[in-house]
Amino acid sequence: MVRKFAHHGYAAITPHLYFREGSDSPDDIGARVRAAGGVADAQVMGDVAGAIDYLRAQPNASGKIGVIGFCSGGRHTYLAACTLSGFDAAVDCWGGNVIVDNPKDLNAKRPVAPIDLTEKLNCPLLGIFGNDDANPTAEQVNRTEAVLKRFNKTYEFYRYDGAGHAFLNTYRDAYRPEQALDGWKKVFAFLHRYLAASTASIAAE
Repeated sequence: MVRKFAHHGYAAITPHLYFREGSDSPDDIGARVRAAGGVADAQVMGDVAGAIDYLRAQPNASGKIGVIGFCSGGRHTYLAACTLSGFDAAVDCWGGNVIVDNPKDLNAKRPVAPIDLTEKLNCPLLGIFGNDDANPTAEQVNRTEAVLKRFNKTYEFYRYDGAGHAFLNTYRDAYRPEQALDGWKKVFAFLHRYLAASTASIAAE
């Protein structure tokens, strides 16, 4: 993903959220972290903030920063855009669990649902979703959009029929070429609009 953004002219970085967990295979580390409840939101936000600082220090970066994430990274993107300063654009690709309906799903690692922080969203937001996705569902996307409207936030949502979770991912059976092509066009048009001459972007996850 970082190479893709570099190909399009962005200085891109992705924090390695699992580096503290050792040097096992990525699959093993991921399974272990998920079994333990995932990475704490505060830790992820700290890593993203460090990535922002690193990008800003690069001589080829203009200072404008975008954040993008997929699946859990989409949730992290929403959370980052509501809790960290310095973003000029944010792209949430099918971020699951932005809305939390059962309070029991909140815990020390995930103490708040990102949707509840929407009032603090501090940059334009792009959302890319498949209408066949189970997390987030189309109904949850509708509810997220309603909250964004209520707080008069600048956002664009695009939803794709015949597409489910991870439909941009060429390595998965869920990949949908036609929808993915249009989705990427929407992503790069959005980033160009808000980052303009910027050469800085973050791939959150």
